[in-house]
Amino acid sequence: MGGLRDMDGESQKSLQVRPDDVIDGFAEGSVVITTRMLQGEDGDVRSVEIEGDAETLRYLGRLFLAQADYPADCGFGLSPRSGGYALFSANAEVGIYIHRLPCMDEEEFKARKTPSDVP
Repeated sequence: MGGLRDMDGESQKSLQVRPDDVIDGFAEGSVVITTRMLQGEDGDVRSVEIEGDAETLRYLGRLFLAQADYPADCGFGLSPRSGGYALFSANAEVGIYIHRLPCMDEEEFKARKTPSDVP
């Protein structure tokens, strides 16, 4: 399993932190995520913008690291309309789903990912 490298080049393993618990290291209200779909000139969605101040981006970075090393589940999601809604701004358009490969249960993941899941 990969890890972060400190200034001396020594490998540091990420602590086995549940993605749900990453927010515990941040002051209440300090994380405000704004997401929006960005369209190209032809109107097709070209990318998803994830916006926030430095503290919000630190939270997201730690969330990605926690999910990378979390052994109990390969996926974690936040949404402005369900779990994690308090972390999103009122202008947020879409949620974030982080899925680590290989999938722990590919059949279940495919069943959950249906067109009704897309806003």
